[in-house]
Order: sequence, then C-alpha cells, then structure tokens
Amino acid sequence: MVQMIDLQERMKMRFLTVDYAGKSEGYADHTYDVGTIAKDILNIPDYILEELHKLTEPMMNLVGFWYSNEKPKASILPLMLTASQNMFRVVDLLRDVPPFCYQDFTWLDGKLQELFAAEKVQKWYKKKDQDAEVLFIWLLCLVSQLGFCIRDFQKSLTPLIQAMDNAEVSRNPAGFAQQFDFFFHSDAEWEKQWMSFSNISVEYLPNEKGLVRRMHYASFPSMFRSNLYEALAVGNAPKRCPICNKFFLTTNARRQIYCDGYAPEEYGEMTCRQVGNRLGRAERERAQNNPVRVLYRQVVNAIDQRVSRGTLDKTIAEKAKALARDKQNMAITWLDYANGDYKTDMTPDALIAEVTWK
Repeated sequence: MVQMIDLQERMKMRFLTVDYAGKSEGYADHTYDVGTIAKDILNIPDYILEELHKLTEPMMNLVGFWYSNEKPKASILPLMLTASQNMFRVVDLLRDVPPFCYQDFTWLDGKLQELFAAEKVQKWYKKKDQDAEVLFIWLLCLVSQLGFCIRDFQKSLTPLIQAMDNAEVSRNPAGFAQQFDFFFHSDAEWEKQWMSFSNISVEYLPNEKGLVRRMHYASFPSMFRSNLYEALAVGNAPKRCPICNKFFLTTNARRQIYCDGYAPEEYGEMTCRQVGNRLGRAERERAQNNPVRVLYRQVVNAIDQRVSRGTLDKTIAEKAKALARDKQNMAITWLDYANGDYKTDMTPDALIAEVTWK
C-alpha cells in the first residue's frame, strides 16, 4: 500500500503541480513563461481532441460504473482491459503534444506498465487488490476528463482572449483585469462555473530569487484555468497569430501581432513575423486598430460569448455575425455611415433583432 500511495503522490507532483515565481512557471522540471500551459492547451488541434474523445469514452464509462451503486459484475473485466489499453494509446497520442510532452515519458511508461498492462490488471482484479484498484480508478478519472475539458476550455475562454486583444484594452495586468471582470461578472452562473476551484493546495518555497508559490491541483481543468488566470495577473496573455492561426504568449504591453514560429508551408521557409513584414506590417496594424474593425470584433466576441453560455442559438449567431461583417464593410467604404448609424446598428441585440425579423 505504501508503494501505491507513493506512486499516486509522485503522479500528482509531476502532472498536477505548477510553481509560480514572478512571470515564470515551473512544470515537469522545466521553466516557462507563465501561461505557457494554457497557451498550449488552446493550440491542441481538433483531430487530436476527436481521437482523445474516442479513447477516453470507455474510461468514463468504467469510472461511472465503478462509482455507481451496483455491485461489480463479471462483465467489468473486459471494460477494465479496454480502458487500460486505451490508457497506453492516450499516452502515445499526447507524448508529442505540448504541454504533455514536457513530461518524462520514460518514467511514465514504466509506471503505467506496472499498473495497466493486461496481465497486471487481471492479476490484481482476481486477487481484489484494493490499493491497485484505487490508483487504477484515480488515474482513469484524471485522464478520462481530458477530452471534454480541453474542448470546453478552448470553446469557452477563447472569446475572453480575443476580447483582450481589442485596441482599447491595455495589454497589462490592469487592462486584463478589467476585461476579465466584464467577461465573468456579467453572468453569475457563468462566473460560478469558471471561477470555482476545489481541492487546490498551496505552499510557499524559497529560491534564490524569492518565494515560489507551488500549487497542487486536483484535476487538469483546474490547472488549465488557473494557469491562464495566473498569466493574466502578471501581464502575460495568449494571442492568436493571424498568419498561422495558432496562439502565442505575449509577455509585455507591446502589441505584437505575429508569432515567432514558422508560417504555413505555402509561405515557404519563413516565420510568421517575416510574412507579416512582407505583407506590410504597418498597414496591417493600422487596419486592425481601425475603430470600425475594433467595434466589429467586439460585437462578434459578445455574440460568441452568448453562444458559449447557451443563451443564443448558434444558427442565429452565425447570421448575426454575417450581418455584422456586411455592416463593417459598408462602414469602411461609407464614411457617413461609419460616423453615424454604424455604432447603433452594431450591437448584439440590434443585429439579432434584425436577422430574427428577416
């Protein structure tokens, strides 16, 4: 039993513990800019999430069965074997995907073999090893939530990140805090859902630069959310690159438009920053900061927030955003309209009323 408890604690330390010190974070024995974990989660592609959902569904079914009031049946062993096999597949799927790839998979592969190999599962199941059972189910609970929690994180918090990129929002802790307050506090249930954390413990450790805040999380969703909020608190924020469409992390108030990564293949061996310069960076910055375009982005973000919160039908939202795009184009080419009715027309309620009436 001591060995199993020790293994569970070591798993928690490796996967669910982050050290925060100023604008740096420590995770899996590496140091990154605060917010790197959240930024990486935003960049996990759809094809990975789709496969993750398929692999974790049997895990969720087993966990649900395990915690039901029903007594174990003989049919549970095949489900356990499927879930254990899928555990290895999930690890293989994520071993090259940030932030999971920061982990020591050599250590992890060995530990998983000790617990999830088919012969191990059959052995401890037949002998009714309660200690192995507890760790087995704990790991399944931890991993089975990854698919839906990553998708939910991306869908629900991307509008907040996009809203923080408006020209009117200062890219510093005060500016982010103001936008954060507006985003969450306008809906009490929404705030409760995304601001509630459970079973998080904190300890303070000294290092050569000062105190380190070590946070131990009970789940991946809590760690992802907290990592984003910790980043905003120190002035770091994810931002989507318009060239590669991936998120990168800004760490100061300077309005960086492009990331430093490589651009898509159609641009050749160029970075997104180089492509941006080639397209005329100064001109693009002025266009992005145009009040007409700024108002359009604000309205689209507000509509997306309503969809995320379930208060607006997705079909109506798409029609409203299409109408907003038309009005933006008209305002760009018609100065009188831009200086007149454009602001009145470009509110979520006005757009929704217009598409609904039509």
